[in-house]
Amino acid sequence: MVPLQDLEDYYFKAKLVLDYEWSAADKVAKKFGLNVISTQGTTRAVFKEPYKRDVIKLGFPTHNRGEYVFSKYVKGTKHSHLFAETREITPQGYFTRQEFVRKSLPQVICFLSDKNWYKFREILESCFSFVRLAVGNAGVTFDFHDENFKVSSDGNLKLVDYSDLACSMFCKDYNLKPETAVNRLKRVDIPPRDLNLTYSKDYGIRLAINDTTYHLPSLEDQSNETFL
Repeated sequence: MVPLQDLEDYYFKAKLVLDYEWSAADKVAKKFGLNVISTQGTTRAVFKEPYKRDVIKLGFPTHNRGEYVFSKYVKGTKHSHLFAETREITPQGYFTRQEFVRKSLPQVICFLSDKNWYKFREILESCFSFVRLAVGNAGVTFDFHDENFKVSSDGNLKLVDYSDLACSMFCKDYNLKPETAVNRLKRVDIPPRDLNLTYSKDYGIRLAINDTTYHLPSLEDQSNETFL
């Protein structure tokens, strides 16, 4: 496994910090034998080390730190399975290591109409209203776009890009330590609701909140009501 610190040391030594993250991606990949799997984001490039279960992200420290501390915030709670775990971050914040979730959400599911997806997002995002209080920012945006979800081997949907949930903490105070940020977040308890988000090609997406289930069908499942 390539040490993240080696990546960050090279990043500074080669002065790649002067490049945009996606411009530096090929140079980093070639140096360390990584595969570039995505440079489509606005703030980050994503690498895969052959035969390893994690991905490596290169990006803005504010976004990487936001994702890392939020992952630590939800770890061990009933919400943790909705987020690909961000396991490690470098001291300068340019590189993170995150759980690899292989399968993208099929575009065919997006969806019988855009209106259905937006309504679905509204319900899901309402479950995370506590985040605004936790980060101390009423203007937090939720990055719950369909392209930010992937499907795990057991059918759970996981967010792989959720930096917007907590990056504002570091935009406000760039020198804020991740450990301090995690402690601040934990001052606000995460609601103890049961929250499950799953996908199957047969039934589409299901969101279960306690005893209520919402269904967003795939195109193959048009015999059912579209939504709600």
